[in-house]
Amino acid sequence: MPTYPPRNSATKKKQILERRIFEFLQVRNIDKKSEKHLKVAEKVRQAKLNYLKARISLSKTFSSELQPKNHSSNKLQNEMIKWESISYEEIIRYCLMQSR
Repeated sequence: MPTYPPRNSATKKKQILERRIFEFLQVRNIDKKSEKHLKVAEKVRQAKLNYLKARISLSKTFSSELQPKNHSSNKLQNEMIKWESISYEEIIRYCLMQSR
């Protein structure tokens, strides 16, 4: 069984986020039930938060090696705060923008 080196990026989390966006858009196009939409939108929100957490963790790891203060980490934390309380309509807009 081959062993793989650990990833130094949030590739897996990004792939999960992209899959959740695709699922959300599919459900939105097929099903008209809003309860199901809300459940899938919540999965998109959780996937985005997990992706941001992974990027923050990586930026902290690399920032300590490169420079004492990393501004991208602060930007990611602000985006994470935004995504913790994002509305359903904003998730729709985000998914539609990402699908283009």
